[in-house]
Amino acid sequence: MCQTVSESAPGVGAVLAASSSAIKLDESFNRQPSPFTASLTKGQTILRLTPSNLLHPSTMYRVVISGVQDLVGNVISGSFTYSFTTGSNPLLTAPVFVQATVLVNNVATPLVASNNVSNAQANTPITVAYGSPLDPNSILPNGIHLVVSSTQVAVPFTWSLSADARTITIKPTSTLSSATKYEIDVSYFARLSDQAGNAPGASLIFYFTTQ
Repeated sequence: MCQTVSESAPGVGAVLAASSSAIKLDESFNRQPSPFTASLTKGQTILRLTPSNLLHPSTMYRVVISGVQDLVGNVISGSFTYSFTTGSNPLLTAPVFVQATVLVNNVATPLVASNNVSNAQANTPITVAYGSPLDPNSILPNGIHLVVSSTQVAVPFTWSLSADARTITIKPTSTLSSATKYEIDVSYFARLSDQAGNAPGASLIFYFTTQ
């Protein structure tokens, strides 16, 4: 069950109006308000609401935003209402790491924390799987790093999330260098989190060497 609601506020550099009436979070059916804290991210363009208590399962909620101002004080006209329904099973525990893999001879080969896997393909994708759905906003910029182990030079990559949001697939934007050791830092510089905001209990470091 998601415990954080993020919305892109219209305008540039959205800023909260100095009143509690600017944003409301309540149950759609009975308008019962749900207390929350609000914060701004992404250069003050993303408004994040974090409920103070667990939301009820299988319940429709609405977020009403009005009276929001941009950085120069212009009030955004109108109000905006968003609705969502919570899932039946709340996420109350930290996501559990399941497996990370690289390709060796076209076979997905598990990575073991702090150990090295040899003969990885230079065009290998890297997968990292957890036992509960992940928040995609926690993956970059610092949730996962891929670097050359000897120099710590970052390797550019693209990533995608599986349909169930449990598996991240990383694809380097160019072929990896041969006979080179690489390092994957997962939830090390910044924590990954699941869709309820729970972070894994420990960071992980994996190594593999290309053919």
